[in-house]
Amino acid sequence: MTPPSSNLAAVAAKITRLQGFRVRPSRGVAIGALVESIRREETRNRRQAGSFIEAWELVIPLTLRDATRLKGLRGGIARVGVRDAATRYELEAGLRAGWLAELRLASREPIRRVHCSIEAGIQAIEP
Repeated sequence: MTPPSSNLAAVAAKITRLQGFRVRPSRGVAIGALVESIRREETRNRRQAGSFIEAWELVIPLTLRDATRLKGLRGGIARVGVRDAATRYELEAGLRAGWLAELRLASREPIRRVHCSIEAGIQAIEP
């Protein structure tokens, strides 16, 4: 029977030899490409949102605008939070009556539809 220390030494030598064959991908230490990609995406999103916000302020009446919160525009679907069910009904009725067509004309980005959801956090603005 071989002593355990010589067996451990043989195993350690074999592991060391195998580690020499291991190929690790070199890691890039520069994050410039990632930062630039994030900056481009943020600029595009800001441009899309800015165009939609301008169109929203132009088309939607002030009383309804005060009861809504624009959440974003993605894939042609604008997401809007509304204060309550009555506001949602009035907004959706107006969109069906022609506001959606006006939003499409006023915005530089394509708008397929406006999705409204009720959000409890939207407060009434006192005149």
